[in-house]
Amino acid sequence: MKSMTSQEMLEFLNIAQTISPQDGAKKLEEWGTQRADVLVALVQALRPKQPLFERPEIVRDCCGTGGSGLARLNTSTLVAFTAASLGRTVVKIGGRAASGRMGSVDLLEKIGLLEAANNLSFAAKLAKEKGLAFLSAPACYPLLGALAPARRMYGKRSVFNLAGPLLNPSLPNFQLIGVPAIEETYLEAINELEISAWLVTSSTGLDDGIPGDTILVGSRRAPRVPDASELNEALHEVKLEVRGFPKEKFFRSFDPTSDAMNILKGVGRLDLVTLVAWNAALLLRITGEGTLSTSYTLALDALRSGQVTSFFQNYIYAADEVQTRCQTF
Repeated sequence: MKSMTSQEMLEFLNIAQTISPQDGAKKLEEWGTQRADVLVALVQALRPKQPLFERPEIVRDCCGTGGSGLARLNTSTLVAFTAASLGRTVVKIGGRAASGRMGSVDLLEKIGLLEAANNLSFAAKLAKEKGLAFLSAPACYPLLGALAPARRMYGKRSVFNLAGPLLNPSLPNFQLIGVPAIEETYLEAINELEISAWLVTSSTGLDDGIPGDTILVGSRRAPRVPDASELNEALHEVKLEVRGFPKEKFFRSFDPTSDAMNILKGVGRLDLVTLVAWNAALLLRITGEGTLSTSYTLALDALRSGQVTSFFQNYIYAADEVQTRCQTF
């Protein structure tokens, strides 16, 4: 089979708005998720060569590929708030749910941050002033919006789920990418694109790391991933007990908006707070600082002490202020 080129992909994207949702869904079925050449062509067609705005020297991103269809929290957005509250700069890209219930952009809309995520100028200022910015993939790449109806009709995980985390226009130095399973073709594409990333998953099918059930694989450009002994050491810090809550429902969110807001307000369900802290620890660890155990303790303390809540409240105020300044000038 002839490999697809970035030029061929760009030509397809330019005519995508003329394609019916049915034909678009057929194209997604044809491409599937196992062709590294299609993924590389898609990313190369859209990803800028240089950051689209001035950003801090070290930037992290955490983003899931989604598409699991499971009852789940939008963990990565909460991880971004947690890491930023600890002084680590995060510029996070995200999209709307295509086959699931809650994408990052869906959650940002619920908490009043959609306008900030839709504007690169706002994002640049927030990254500089607050150490945290959110980017809406549909706003950054309008060509992708034309295929949204086809993705909804397709209703399954597609190459666009895989491309999402790789299209961050800030070109982060380090990325934590949640996947429902480790796929060699995905890792192959990331290596060809020379992106520094960790892939994280668990045996549950959620695109998050779970305490006691975390699988990590790093790209060639990524720092060394924690080995089994470091993971086991960190698990000693995890004390998870939710009395009266069925264990089989641990880490599942059946009301993603309410659960997310409760965590940001400091009153989240213990298992979900633990889930966020664990994945925040992974994000902190990917820059090579400290150990997973110390990073987990930092993240959990920030969530429990009100540090994340205070940061979130201040961030909402700052986002409103930045929007007002931009609109004034």
